[in-house]
Amino acid sequence: IADGYFAEENYSSAASYYAEAAKIQPDGISRMADVRDQILALIRSGSLEEARRCVEEDGRGLSDETLQYIEAEFLVEENEKEAALKQMDQLLESGQERDLLLRCCLYGAQYSRETEGYDRELVYLKRAEAYADTLEYHRKIGDLFLDIWQSDNKKERKKEALAGAERCYQKVCRDQNAGYVDRLNLAMILEIKGSYKDALELLEELVQ
Repeated sequence: IADGYFAEENYSSAASYYAEAAKIQPDGISRMADVRDQILALIRSGSLEEARRCVEEDGRGLSDETLQYIEAEFLVEENEKEAALKQMDQLLESGQERDLLLRCCLYGAQYSRETEGYDRELVYLKRAEAYADTLEYHRKIGDLFLDIWQSDNKKERKKEALAGAERCYQKVCRDQNAGYVDRLNLAMILEIKGSYKDALELLEELVQ
């Protein structure tokens, strides 16, 4: 439930459910993951004082990397976005925790989009691909590649972004939980790149 609320950006509700989950989890990795996500949800909901209190009272078992990432999230919420990106880039240079590195890449891509740094956005998204390991993340990154393809005017970047979208949606469609829209998106990508036969075969599978 908490993850669902977080994905929907209903951070206040997510924080409440993560707090409840942390209470019933035995001490260990699972509990600290819930504590971490509770803190992140509090930050994104704007409850910064409560988030800092949670770090002090419940965050003693969090790794140094996690604490560094949390501090970067505080900077984002405080509108210190360039400072947050520098901190996340430091994590990307030396960090080991896959989930945190993925989050850093996605933030880097988002910040680059906001500052019209499309080349840098592509670099972050390619790195994010390497860390993504779920259908949801592959879909999210694929959609971000498609956004670049749709909004950019530079031919080479559009080509690179379309290739990234295809890689991601190929991974999505290999998952048994891939949906109709996922396969339709892949067919569209294949058609755009000129793979008409593959696109038609995929569309024929959809209507059967």
